[in-house]
Amino acid sequence: DLEGTSSKQDYLVGVGYSKVLVIRYSNNTDHDHWVLTSSPTSNSAFGAAWNHRDANGDDHLYFSANTGIGIFELVDMDLGTLTANMVQLGASYVTNNNDGMNCLFSGVPFPPTHAPTEAPSDAPTSEPSSSPTESPTESPTASPSSSPTESPTESPTASPTSAPTESPTASPSSSPTESPTESPTASPSSSPTESSPSSSPTESPTESPTASPSSAPTAAPTIPPTHATAFPCNHTSPPLQVIGISGGYAVKTLDVITGTYTDYWLLPFGLPVSPYTKLNAVGINPADSTAYGVARSSGQPYLVRFGPDANDPSDLRMEYVLKSPAWSYAGTSDTHGYFHILDQANSKRLYTFENIHQLIGYPDTGAALLADHSEMMPSYTYSGPSVADIVPLRADLEGTSSKQDYLVGVGYSKVLVIRYSNNTDHDHWVLTSSPTSNSAFGAAWNHRDANGDDHLYFSANTGIGIFELVDMDLGTLTANMVQLGASYVTNNNDGMNCLFSGVPFPPTHAPTEAPSDAPTSEPSSSPTE
Repeated sequence: DLEGTSSKQDYLVGVGYSKVLVIRYSNNTDHDHWVLTSSPTSNSAFGAAWNHRDANGDDHLYFSANTGIGIFELVDMDLGTLTANMVQLGASYVTNNNDGMNCLFSGVPFPPTHAPTEAPSDAPTSEPSSSPTESPTESPTASPSSSPTESPTESPTASPTSAPTESPTASPSSSPTESPTESPTASPSSSPTESSPSSSPTESPTESPTASPSSAPTAAPTIPPTHATAFPCNHTSPPLQVIGISGGYAVKTLDVITGTYTDYWLLPFGLPVSPYTKLNAVGINPADSTAYGVARSSGQPYLVRFGPDANDPSDLRMEYVLKSPAWSYAGTSDTHGYFHILDQANSKRLYTFENIHQLIGYPDTGAALLADHSEMMPSYTYSGPSVADIVPLRADLEGTSSKQDYLVGVGYSKVLVIRYSNNTDHDHWVLTSSPTSNSAFGAAWNHRDANGDDHLYFSANTGIGIFELVDMDLGTLTANMVQLGASYVTNNNDGMNCLFSGVPFPPTHAPTEAPSDAPTSEPSSSPTE
């Protein structure tokens, strides 16, 4: 009954990205339609949909995202405000060639998730609430509660009372079982559990009963409430470099004036439950200001999220977000929240992940709901040099009078430029940089000046310096590298930064007409010849 007529009618419902189409077709003659906006917004098509019916005869609609970000239940459809909500319940398969079907009268595969009330009410409500209060009430409600109270009565009554008793009657046996079972039995057990029964089994028996039963079981073992949180990005955030050390990796801040590094985070191999052995292709996603990268665990590459633990910010956490189609040492986030990696093992391939900030992360690679993108198709295949890191660039390199999106990496004296505007309009170029270099550039950063223009910096693994890439010309296929500071000697590193942070290097002033005995207080008005 979406229209408040006090009678159910027939509708067809579909979800396209963030829009919901609702068509009424009651009696196949009474037609109308509405377009709703769903929250949260999504950049995914939903190619498979299902309708399952609960015990009360109400329909539940589920939609699977083609991008693999999950299976969602469509709830709270309001034809007045033209809004609806999408609640993620599980993982989905990455595909653009699929459809869904099911037996329409089959039961709900995902149990409903109820939210608890903010606090216990002062007095019992006249009707059961949709979810239990935070703790059991001291006296019974006026009508049956939605879940049992903490303890049973001493013995069963001979017949049902006319109104609810203060607590449920005991089960047939005279004493409770010693401990809860690991999973529910097919039929009621012969006696109640020692304390209040839970509405669904935990993954394994708990040491003691919970304060109050939940209103519905979870769809799977409960997802841990903790997660990695954001890096404190601001306009002055410095460049960061992830460098391999004994037993793991160190995230270091770089002082571009002195060329010194300071440890910021230490990421030991054993930080997640499933230890990792390699980390690279890192970037801070502006969608959630959180660090991501590609890590290898037991030979398999994964996209990981890392940073302070939400439960205890003094601790660090690394969590596996999805199974990656390739290992990569060249990756980055961009200003739109996309995450890009280059597969340079055999053929050169670009993979682009969307909405990674919406994916649930797990410390264990064996988590049942961990997203699997290992079979996803590349966004673009190209030819060109191997590069040790890439950064996003938003600029007008092609003289179209409008900025487009590019990925840029430097490999020795070659510059790889890939255009990926709208994630569909791809092209690439290979430029020659001057002066020539015999170094790989394993860390790269993008910082934005006050005019909104991007500046690209690359750190040489050989320690010869940090350079700014300038004067990129797609016509002559040339570019220049200007040295600005010192770099760290390493062949196991990567760069990341807050993409909207300001330029870390001060501008270079023109020299005086002739060398002075001492530096002048201000730059001269014209350069030397």
